[in-house]
Amino acid sequence: MNGNRGGEDRKETTLQRRRLLQATAGIGTATLGLSTRASAVEPGPGPVEELVDCFSFWDTAPETYPQLDLTVSAPTTRNVPDSPAEVMIYAHGWNSEGANGRDQAITFEHALREDGYEYPVVNAQWESNSLDLAEAGRRADVCGRRLAEWLRGYRDRNPDVTVRLAGLSLGARVPLSALETLDGDGTVSSVSLFGAAVDVTWLLALFEHSRRIRR
Repeated sequence: MNGNRGGEDRKETTLQRRRLLQATAGIGTATLGLSTRASAVEPGPGPVEELVDCFSFWDTAPETYPQLDLTVSAPTTRNVPDSPAEVMIYAHGWNSEGANGRDQAITFEHALREDGYEYPVVNAQWESNSLDLAEAGRRADVCGRRLAEWLRGYRDRNPDVTVRLAGLSLGARVPLSALETLDGDGTVSSVSLFGAAVDVTWLLALFEHSRRIRR
């Protein structure tokens, strides 16, 4: 009986990961793409609806999982790699600070690995724990501005690195706020948004950012 249950759990996890892979496949042409190269990466919507069943499960990340802490005014890092060719920075969803945010990030990383993506993934921890959705949104915006300033310094230290951002649910406001602050300076190469809790004005601003850095 327990053996059957274990087999069913593994099958369900495989199915959920497959759905996550469908949304993350081809990360270079992310849900909303930006390019700092001569050939532009065009926006390409992914099947975000396939992620609905995935958000109730997460793999378990170690406490040492790479992290960028945006909950403080001067962001701190843990195990963020120096001089990588590329890095993916993931902003977790609403009410997911701490272990849950790390678990989301490593689940995202595992799905990317299965799709052949080999670069490091970093959990961007932001101040998401609030029952007030509007307040949590304001905090996401502040943390996004902190992310932008940190990214400028990171690119100064690693001028050849390709930076990609991803955000889940309300966490999508973190990379979008960062892009607004960066104002087209080309620091970020792509953005992937999953179930983004944002209105259309944010997406219009993102497309405007993309248009400016393609010139």
